[in-house]
Amino acid sequence: ISNNTIVVFLSDNGGVEWYNHSDNGILRGGKGEFFEGGIRVPFVMQWPNVIPKGSVYDKPIIALDLFATAASVANAEKYVKGEIDGVNLIPYITGENNKSPHNFLYWQNRDKDIDVIRGERYKYLRMGEEEYIFDLIFFIFVKFIWHCYFSAHLQSYDDSESDEVLPVYLPFNFLPVKNKENHLRLS
Repeated sequence: ISNNTIVVFLSDNGGVEWYNHSDNGILRGGKGEFFEGGIRVPFVMQWPNVIPKGSVYDKPIIALDLFATAASVANAEKYVKGEIDGVNLIPYITGENNKSPHNFLYWQNRDKDIDVIRGERYKYLRMGEEEYIFDLIFFIFVKFIWHCYFSAHLQSYDDSESDEVLPVYLPFNFLPVKNKENHLRLS
């Protein structure tokens, strides 16, 4: 039975670092936020007879895809009333379909006046009157390199014996967009 059973593990949101010592790594934000630390979460899927062991899938997906996947593999789509949000992930994960399952993912929080559109590389985030466009590939790569460099550098750094000042870098994690007052947001 285990070879014919889909097992999924995922988080519904990023960790609450200040509360429970979770770690979102180099990603900005956490639970309840729409930065990558709040929406990019661990996801593991196992189906031994279908998904090759050790497979890695790196295209954006959303939890809504789980219902669509389960309904499709159980041949139960015909019993679902209305449209199913999400897509069957199996053809994408197995490589049968090499395209991305979604051109864009969307989030909206009306209470906080937040809209998000996330593609494979870029993400648009509007919070009230502030707007951002993130280059996710460049941002994650640069943050990872900085993290590795500073982790190694700081482990061997002893400020009692040095006049060296550690460098401070500007955040190159997004392309600024003008807000309604035509001011550029840089944080």
